[in-house]
Amino acid sequence: MNELVSLFQGLVMAVVDAWTHMGNLFPALLTLMIVDVLTGLAAAFVKQTVSSKISWNGMVRKATTILIVAASDLLEPVLGGADISQVVVVAFMIAEGLSIIENASLAGVPIPTVLSDALVHQQKQELKLPAPIAPTTTTTTTTTTRESINDDR
Repeated sequence: MNELVSLFQGLVMAVVDAWTHMGNLFPALLTLMIVDVLTGLAAAFVKQTVSSKISWNGMVRKATTILIVAASDLLEPVLGGADISQVVVVAFMIAEGLSIIENASLAGVPIPTVLSDALVHQQKQELKLPAPIAPTTTTTTTTTTRESINDDR
């Protein structure tokens, strides 16, 4: 149990460290995440598809995003002071912004053509990771006959 408490404390410290090192970027990302959750709920209410399972999965993805940002901040000293965490935060901010636009559209909010075109383009370019490939074992047997040996000569 102590290990779990220590792990949680370490994660909290990493998030606090990320918050203090990134100026306004990290709070802006958190704000966009909150807006995304709220617009997602609005879209679900409008479409009458509210689901606690979908909401829970969304929260887990948000928490994972925060952990990735915190990890990128912890890696900066190892990488010679490169501002990798800021790049990671901005990338996630763009993704959150697109998700907010998508949710608003699903909720019936009219979206300007320029934004809806960008959303369609992003959806076409979205990276789909393949399912893991299960290891397979294949056995190859070779049958050698006198005729095949003679044919090879």
